[in-house]
Amino acid sequence: VKPFVIIAQWSRRSIDFNREILEGTLNYPEAITAYHDYHQKLSAAVEKVRERFGQGLLIDIHGHAKGE
Repeated sequence: VKPFVIIAQWSRRSIDFNREILEGTLNYPEAITAYHDYHQKLSAAVEKVRERFGQGLLIDIHGHAKGE
């Protein structure tokens, strides 16, 4: 069994995937597209885990670069 890994390649200054869409994207079209893609992949992973195991563990890790 291998875990799912979903990595957002956006700076948190540009988009925050953990907020509501308008607040997290500041309503920028490119950020909105990335937000939808990220959440679609996350939902698909969660659904596969539910189907296979019934339940799972979701861990959300935030990296913080020094000086940001």
